[in-house]
This record gives sequence, structure tokens and C-alpha cells, in this order.
Amino acid sequence: MSTSLTLAGLGRVRATGTGEYRVVEPVTVTAVRELIGMKWCNSVRVSDGSGGLAQFTAECVINGRKVVVTGRVLGGR
Repeated sequence: MSTSLTLAGLGRVRATGTGEYRVVEPVTVTAVRELIGMKWCNSVRVSDGSGGLAQFTAECVINGRKVVVTGRVLGGR
């Protein structure tokens, strides 16, 4: 897979390791809600993060490969 991808609802994500990607910009709560409903997304965990932003971790299958996508959520606690 490439070092950078664009994912529906999340925008640009960058590779941080083998099978690991991080969303470049914080996403909205609505974007995370929509991510949960995507066929290519197997699970999503959300937890408190730093700076008033929540963190999310999504386990996904993209182009037949299992990947983990992480990012920050606007409107978090």
C-alpha cells in the first residue's frame, strides 16, 4: 500500500508503519459515526485523548489488507 491514502469520510491518511495509518486532520463525530457503518470497517474504538480531542482506532480492510487507522475527533471530551 502507498504511504498516503484518501478514505471516504476521513480524508487523507498517512502511513505510520506496516498496516498502520493516521488521519492527517481531526475528523468530526459524524465522520466517525459514518466510519462505523462502512463495509470496509470492522471495528472502531473511541477513547479520551489529549487537548480536548477524543482519539479513535479503527480496524479496517482496505484493498484486501487488514489495516489500523487512528486519528483525533473534534468535539471529543
